[in-house]
Amino acid sequence: MVFIKFDTFLNDIIIDFYLMYLLHTLPEHLQEEIQIFPTSFYKRLCDVEHTIKGGMNITGMTHSEKMHLGVQKWTKNQDIFKKKLLLFPVCRSAHWFLIVVLLPELLLMQKGPETETAETAVIVGPSGVRAPAQRSGHSTRHYFGPSGAVQTVSSKAP
Repeated sequence: MVFIKFDTFLNDIIIDFYLMYLLHTLPEHLQEEIQIFPTSFYKRLCDVEHTIKGGMNITGMTHSEKMHLGVQKWTKNQDIFKKKLLLFPVCRSAHWFLIVVLLPELLLMQKGPETETAETAVIVGPSGVRAPAQRSGHSTRHYFGPSGAVQTVSSKAP
């Protein structure tokens, strides 16, 4: 078995490869329900300045619309809102984490003695990398639409 050398950083190529490898180990019907974005997607999503340099007329656009311009070609042939699971690998401050967006019907919320299906999509991010995760969760929520359409939940470190 081959391992990464001690004191070697994981790079975007390794992350992209491994996530796609994991996806292809799943049965085909599950693969169709999951969208894994490349590591470069999130960087481009947040790089509004790159979109502005492209010479597009952005007068009157919301921040979400400007963010979408940078990645619209990556999602034009698929409806990501029909996927049950979206995965966004993100590298911030030399730390990797994964933003996970789940469809509401996949989550059960405990409300008193009754269990109900969640009403909004949920973004799960790591709590161990607080500042980058919070900013990343905010950017992802901002991209998906108005507040209230998505809620953020921090995962608990073991």
